[in-house]
Amino acid sequence: MKKGTWKNIVNAIEEMENIFIFHHIRPDGDCLGSQFGLGKLIQKNFPKKNVFFIGDSKNILNFLNFNHDDEKTIDSKFFKNSLGIVVDASSADRLEKVELIHSKKITKMARIDHHPNLADINYDINWVDSSYVAAAEMIGYLAMKAKWKITPEAAEYIYLGINTDSGRFLFANTSARTFSVVSHLLKNNLNLDRIHLNLAQKSLNLAKFNGEVLLNFKTKGKVNYYYVTREIQEKYNLKYEEASQVNILSNVGDSRIWIFFIDQADSFIRVRLRSNGPKVNIIGRQYNGGGHDQASGAMIKDPEIIDEIVEKAAKLAEEYINEKR
Repeated sequence: MKKGTWKNIVNAIEEMENIFIFHHIRPDGDCLGSQFGLGKLIQKNFPKKNVFFIGDSKNILNFLNFNHDDEKTIDSKFFKNSLGIVVDASSADRLEKVELIHSKKITKMARIDHHPNLADINYDINWVDSSYVAAAEMIGYLAMKAKWKITPEAAEYIYLGINTDSGRFLFANTSARTFSVVSHLLKNNLNLDRIHLNLAQKSLNLAKFNGEVLLNFKTKGKVNYYYVTREIQEKYNLKYEEASQVNILSNVGDSRIWIFFIDQADSFIRVRLRSNGPKVNIIGRQYNGGGHDQASGAMIKDPEIIDEIVEKAAKLAEEYINEKR
């Protein structure tokens, strides 16, 4: 994999006239915040360039405007001298609207990602650095180092990504650099209150779902887990991102690992693994997934595999505790 830096990304943006920015499937605050934060920065600092936001927000986090372009209606002239940028993701099976990349219409491809995963797309530039807590932190750092002008709107998108992917600055990779980037955003009129208020709000149904989970989760060793069945999702009228809030179980009791198993519309079961120490991506990689050491995901087809994953997680937690003694 060819390695790159923020300077390579800036040089590519300066070189190309038309910029296409992509996010991953099952969008979250980081991929959308990175996508729109970067796009708004480019629009502000390079007003003559054309920026296209490719994807679908699935109507999540809609207190911010995530207006994506319809890739099917984009004039062919905009694909000349074009740069595609994938944020917060790597491989084709993880990307929304990946057909546009497969079409080979885009001149050059770049990746900005804090996941150390290998990619099956031949990127011309790879800025991949797992020391960042969020891809949005990378975008904010780029803007700071390049001395780009930052609008309050761009600052909100970037902060959304940093806040949500750092678990409100609780996750291990949160660093002095993270706070330096946020400080820079604040100096550029970031409205913290608006982001915090909207992220903290929850519907009555979601509050009841929180209670459901806390009353009925299961425990094995130092692992807490809960299976969000289709029936539970219907009972509480949950959107998919609401059904995926694994951190409802974070640090409950003396747990080291907490897991959500979530029924999907495509008959697969999404697995979300979190920990306060053990490297749960070891498990995620065994089940068509991956991610960070303490925040990983996977996909399974058979509910019977749930017990298998929980067993492995319990063993992993036990090994971690023994190593720390």
